[in-house]
Amino acid sequence: MSTPGTAKVLESHGVEVERVERYDQGKKASPNLLSFIKDSQIDLIINTPSDESSQYDMRSIRAAAILHNVPCITTVQGAWAAVNAMESARQKKFTVQSLHEY
Repeated sequence: MSTPGTAKVLESHGVEVERVERYDQGKKASPNLLSFIKDSQIDLIINTPSDESSQYDMRSIRAAAILHNVPCITTVQGAWAAVNAMESARQKKFTVQSLHEY
């Protein structure tokens, strides 16, 4: 799920996404990004605004994420780290060990 600007970038790299309205563009249109957050339809947010127009959305998105307990990644570096961790988790079986066992 992605807002139009991000969807354009993702699609140019071969990633299929479902487009949703940005908050400021979707105030009158529903559903918009905030309504999906409030309805617990989003499990993870990656929010790295690139221009001034997305700064307004940034505050609203991050506030909604906090209120609705949705993890929110705010840097490109953090997004890369999360993706790498998810890929690793899919490929390896993790076990619980005491520090002494390491």
